[in-house]
Amino acid sequence: MSGLHTVPGVEVVLYDFGALSVSYALASRRFHLDEWDASISRKLQTLDGIYAKMSDRASTRRMELLERIIILLFVVSIALSVITLAPH
Repeated sequence: MSGLHTVPGVEVVLYDFGALSVSYALASRRFHLDEWDASISRKLQTLDGIYAKMSDRASTRRMELLERIIILLFVVSIALSVITLAPH
C-alpha cells in the first residue's frame, strides 16, 4: 500500500448511511411522507390565513375604538369650553 492507509470501520459507517437512505426512501413511500408534508403545508397556510384575518379584525377594532375616544375627547373639550364661557 503506497501511502494509502485504511481505517477500520469506515466501510461500515458509509454502508450504514447508504442503508439509512434506502430505509428512509422506503419508509417515505410506505407512509406517504410527501403527501403528509403537502397536507401539513396546506393546513399551515390555512391557519396563517385565519390568523391574518383575525389580526386584521382586531387591529380594525382597536383603530375604531381610538377614533371614538378621540371624538369623545373633542366633544368633552367643546362642552367644557362652552360651560366655562356661559355667564353665571
